[in-house]
Amino acid sequence: MTEERHVCGMSSAQVAEVLAGNEIDCIRNVAIVAHVDAGKSTLCDVLLARSGLIGRNASCALDSMEDEKARGITIKAAAVTLGYELGSSNCVINLIDCPGHVDFSSEVTASLRVADGCFIVIDSVEGVQVQTEAVIRNAVRERVVPALVINKIDRLMMQLGLSPEDAYQQFVASSLPLEGLIGEAGPFAEACKSELHRSLCPRAEENSVCFTAGLKGWGFSLRTFADLISRKYRVPAAGGMENRLWGDWYFNDETKRFTRSQLDGSGQKLERTFCRFVLRPLYSILHACRGGKADELSAAVAFYWPEKADSFRAETELLGDNLFHHVMKTLLPASDALVGLAEGVLPSPRTAQRYRAEVLVEEGEEELMEAVRRCDPEGPLVMFISKMVPIPKTWNFYAFGRVFSGTLSSGSEVRVLEGGVPSRPTKLQSVVVMMGHREERTQKLAAGCPAAVGGLSDIVSKSGTVVAAAIQEERQTAMRPLQLDLSPVVTSSVECSKAADKVHLVKALRWLAKSDPLVKCTVENNETVVAAAGELHLEVCLKQLRDRMNGPPGAETADRKLTVSEPAVPYKETVTTYSSQQCLAKSSNKLNRIYVTAEPLAEGIAEAIEKREISQPRDLLAWGWTSEEVKSVMHLDRLESGPNILVNATKGVPNINDVRQHLVSAFSAVMGEAVLCGGGARGVRINIEDVMIHPDNAHRGPSEIIPAARRAMSAAILCSEPQLLEPIFDCKIDTSETHAGGVRSLVPRRRGVTYDEQHTVAGVCIAASVPVSSSFGMAQELRSRSGGKSSMQCSFSHWAPLPETLFDEAVSRSRAKNGLRGPLPQFKDYIDRL
Repeated sequence: MTEERHVCGMSSAQVAEVLAGNEIDCIRNVAIVAHVDAGKSTLCDVLLARSGLIGRNASCALDSMEDEKARGITIKAAAVTLGYELGSSNCVINLIDCPGHVDFSSEVTASLRVADGCFIVIDSVEGVQVQTEAVIRNAVRERVVPALVINKIDRLMMQLGLSPEDAYQQFVASSLPLEGLIGEAGPFAEACKSELHRSLCPRAEENSVCFTAGLKGWGFSLRTFADLISRKYRVPAAGGMENRLWGDWYFNDETKRFTRSQLDGSGQKLERTFCRFVLRPLYSILHACRGGKADELSAAVAFYWPEKADSFRAETELLGDNLFHHVMKTLLPASDALVGLAEGVLPSPRTAQRYRAEVLVEEGEEELMEAVRRCDPEGPLVMFISKMVPIPKTWNFYAFGRVFSGTLSSGSEVRVLEGGVPSRPTKLQSVVVMMGHREERTQKLAAGCPAAVGGLSDIVSKSGTVVAAAIQEERQTAMRPLQLDLSPVVTSSVECSKAADKVHLVKALRWLAKSDPLVKCTVENNETVVAAAGELHLEVCLKQLRDRMNGPPGAETADRKLTVSEPAVPYKETVTTYSSQQCLAKSSNKLNRIYVTAEPLAEGIAEAIEKREISQPRDLLAWGWTSEEVKSVMHLDRLESGPNILVNATKGVPNINDVRQHLVSAFSAVMGEAVLCGGGARGVRINIEDVMIHPDNAHRGPSEIIPAARRAMSAAILCSEPQLLEPIFDCKIDTSETHAGGVRSLVPRRRGVTYDEQHTVAGVCIAASVPVSSSFGMAQELRSRSGGKSSMQCSFSHWAPLPETLFDEAVSRSRAKNGLRGPLPQFKDYIDRL
């Protein structure tokens, strides 16, 4: 027999004691992630209600933005600390409710860095969807251990009316794609087995899967029913009962044994154990509630809960399905299952950091890596800031992240490492625990805890590493930066209606750029541009920008107007062949010569650089580069110059290193602007074939070398058959069987290509690749054509060559947008002759 544990909330004093480092092993840092409308926010409400922070009837309590309430989706990730008493032990869950819409995936990436485990929520009918796949890949990359929550199981029982066996098969089918997405190979999977004694991929028989009806507040895991069976039949629950409640297991009444055979001794089919011992009792309660017979309901409840058999006879106000949900919420509260899931199969910070340290800390930082691996409150301070959280009614921000080593205290003097540059020593003004859309101040937070600190608004732009000032004076790197899966490929230009409001626009742009992990705000040719992940992301950002023009959040006092252009897309330039000749450019004093060629990078290298699979030259060895080529790489940087590479291909020119930095500066400038339309270059390899450098420093300064190198590189691009690249969206369209034909015909009209189509219980899911420039307004058209029964989510997929028929128009439009005048540049405009 097992100890019966009841979940109840801890006091704030008890929680504070845990966060101060006294009980680090009872902490669980959990991100709750899902595709939009899978029901994760209602599950958050269940956990908040059980801890006593909100009332039982509150909904979407962590969604505080006006846009979130109006659209019914989560836009900004929100963190909250919840404490629970579990019989003789405690559990503190630092929960982060993440957005489900693909446009806000950067918020999910920032949240997963802070978490050690995650609840992957899927709709039992819809199954694994596009955003589910994205967050799973992100979680595995960050070594965040997943647990699965199959939500809305009442839809299968009540809306679709599936039999127990059909419901079981739907559970299996809906979770099956996780096997391919997560896998069971590699160091992470091995760490799960050795540290947590479970498979990396969630499995129901290992109690890493929970079944819930989140909106109605009830749910269970196999452990729940293993304990009920143990109590009913007086058998040990520790004998692997959960293993026999899932998969191809049956119970033979004749032999009183579990068996793998579906037939009994007389050849009769046996019912699956999951259906017989888990679902069948629930269906009995449902039928009794719908039949309105109190005796039948009492008998159905008494099967597992004899002490509560007559508890529902007095429920005369509830009938049918409402009565069923009330009974289930009383007997099987979802909060018990969810807290048990977090406490039972997800790691504590101390355990998680043992295997996460090597992917969190930069190579070569052995001292910091060991400190992070130990998760020692007494160790050196290491905190990663994953995002900036606006402070209401001010222009300031809290820097939100996770303490990985040491103890964070108010008043501590720290340095911030961001972009390889250490900041000046700074004193922390405050340390707070985020509680949804409010915060609670505290004196200190120990290693393993999420934290937010005040006083870093002017130092941190988006993310960075906080270290103790006294011991980190020379350090320039620490923890790895976030790897965002999306790119800001939808842009819009903004300007003030009145010139006098320019100062307010600049202030609002700075606020917007800091508040979002992905959005970019730039000034190009006197034009202010906001770049976001998609149409919805851009729309939300522009609304925030308009609001901030009138004052800080929650304190808008003016009514300033903003003019916004229609959404547009940026184009990138690339080359398609090796340069037809070496391009020579001379310095203005004619004393220096530079010979350059250009060629395209091999397929996949540009993407690998963006994903940090190639972060230093030696990584190119795995892509077929020779050791000599690797040694000759002069510059490789995905942030400054995009995924392009500068190579020193000279032979026997010792003084090239004297002008190395000038050549790199020229390379970054050319790659940032490119040649044709000012949008930047991508996938280009520039080779410095030869140089003749004057020995006197006075004649080879930056004013001589940089302009000559820029002209030579531009000429090399022009004689390598340049081409425009456009961004492509991966679109997942959910529709009904009736309207699928209309969707299929719409995709090619948008220059798209359908590459997959899945038929499910819920309808049809069509996957298509659609150019970003052709996707604007597509979601609205789908909804209007189908009467609101179609929905679409798009995420950036890749860059693809722009069709030749659109080349001239795209170049003209981009040149005008970027302020470039006159005809297209020609090779002869840049080249010099001997």
